[in-house]
Amino acid sequence: MPGGRTLNRETIDVGPHGVKVRLEETVGAGNRVRLRFQPPDRRPLDLESIVWRNDSDGPVFVFVNMPAEDFERLKSLVDNHRGR
Repeated sequence: MPGGRTLNRETIDVGPHGVKVRLEETVGAGNRVRLRFQPPDRRPLDLESIVWRNDSDGPVFVFVNMPAEDFERLKSLVDNHRGR
C-alpha cells in the first residue's frame, strides 16, 4: 500500500493481468502498489501494480513489469482454479 503499509486482504477476482481486492478505503488511481500473494502452491508472488480504478467493493490493480515466469505461474494458477 502507499506509504509502506502492509494489509492482509481478501481478493475478489484474480486474473493474470490484475486483481480486485476487498478494501474499505480508496487508493488513488495511478498509484503504484506492490502486492504479495500467497497462492495455494505456497510460493509467494510479489507483483508491482498500478491502481486502475476504485469500485464500490474495492480497488482494481493492474500488474506491471511482471516477469514472464510470474505471469505464466499466475495464469496457470487462475486457469486451474477456474477449471480450465
